[in-house]
Amino acid sequence: MTGMYGTRQWKRLRLAVLYEEAFVCGYCGERADRVDHVVPVRERPDLAYVRSNLKACCRTCNAKRAGARQKELVRIALEGRAPAVRRKW
Repeated sequence: MTGMYGTRQWKRLRLAVLYEEAFVCGYCGERADRVDHVVPVRERPDLAYVRSNLKACCRTCNAKRAGARQKELVRIALEGRAPAVRRKW
C-alpha cells in the first residue's frame, strides 16, 4: 500500500492534516512536516485515508514510531508467537 503516498488523494489529505494541526507535531510539539498513521497502513489498509487515523508529526517522531513498531515485530517473532491481527468485520 506504499504506492498510496504518491496519489493526489493522499497529497491533499496530508496537506489538510498539516494545516488543521497548524504544522505542530502531535507527539512532541515541534514543527511537523509529516503525517503519521496512528494505526499503520500495513496493519489496517482500510484506514489509510481515514482522518481520525492521521496525526501531524515531525521527522524525528515519525522515525521513532516506525522504529518502535519494527522492534516490537522482531520481539514477537523471537518469542515465537504471531502478532495480533486486527480483523475487518
